[in-house]
Parts: sequence; C-alpha cells; structure tokens
Amino acid sequence: MDTPDMSGTAPGLKKTLGTFQLWGIAVGLVISGEYFGWSYGWASAGTLGFAVTVVFVALMYTCFIYSSQYWFGLALDPLTGRHVSTRGSTYLEANWSQEVAPGLTLTLHVGRQHLRRLGMFDFTDVKIGVTKQWKTWSLGLAAMHNDGARGRQQVPLWTFLDANGRGRRVSGSAVVHSATQAF
Repeated sequence: MDTPDMSGTAPGLKKTLGTFQLWGIAVGLVISGEYFGWSYGWASAGTLGFAVTVVFVALMYTCFIYSSQYWFGLALDPLTGRHVSTRGSTYLEANWSQEVAPGLTLTLHVGRQHLRRLGMFDFTDVKIGVTKQWKTWSLGLAAMHNDGARGRQQVPLWTFLDANGRGRRVSGSAVVHSATQAF
C-alpha cells in the first residue's frame, strides 16, 4: 500500500514509455552490447579515441547504405559491356540449425537468386553442414552446391580472381572444412 506524500496523494510511477519505445531500447541495448562492445571499446580507446572510431564507423555504414542503392540496382552485362538495371532482383533463402547431440549442430541452407535482366547469373545454392564444439574449438564440415552457369560465350561467370590473378570458380560442388578457436 502506498503512503500519501505531503500533498495527500499516493505517489506512483507514471507510464511514459509505450511498448514500441521499450522494444526500441531493448533492441538498441542488445545491438550495442553484442555487436559494438561499447564498454570494451570505451575502456580500450578512451573517450576521444572511442568517439573518433564511432564517427568513422557511422560514416562508413552511411556510405555503405547509400552506395547499395546504386550498387544493387545496376550491373555490368559481361557479354555486351553495358550497364543494366537490375532493380527487382531477388534472393530468397531458408536456413535451419538444430543441435542433434551435445555440442553437435546440423545446419541446412537453400537459397535462390534471380537477377532481373541478367538471368545468366540466376542460381540455386544448397548446403548441409555439421559443427562440433569441443572445449574452445569449433570444428566444421559442410557439403555445398551452386548451380550457377560456369560461363557463356567464352565469358566466365561465377569466377572470382585470387590475389595472384588466377580465377577461382565458385559454381559447382565443394566440401569445406573449418577449425576455429575462441580466445
């Protein structure tokens, strides 16, 4: 039971934040704590160093957002050399992960890309993988397949150049293994 204050009314809290505002605060706290590490960054770099870093990262993020409007809506046709509008392109995916035994996770993925006006770049990709957590190590094994066209009219598609200039084909099937350690 609330005790009346000097004015004779019972003190109480007024509801000033609604559901949307509370949700926004919670999301902001999670993002800032999980992805940016405010406390660690501030402690490591100091106030000025951290402020400079935050401004720099915000500038890069802003540039990325505005560049994506251009980048994801325009592509170069490798056969004609002309710029082609690809607005309306889609990539849909479905992912599923399940721990099947203690420390052992099964992951499934399927995705489909449709590149408007450049159908030669359409593809479907699938992946099945397992990851084993062991102490501080994460060991993974995955089988993947991408049905993207390897090339058309002597022009390689889905080929990326390594630093030494050799092409690496990314369509087709592959088995990938990984080992990472958390410190």
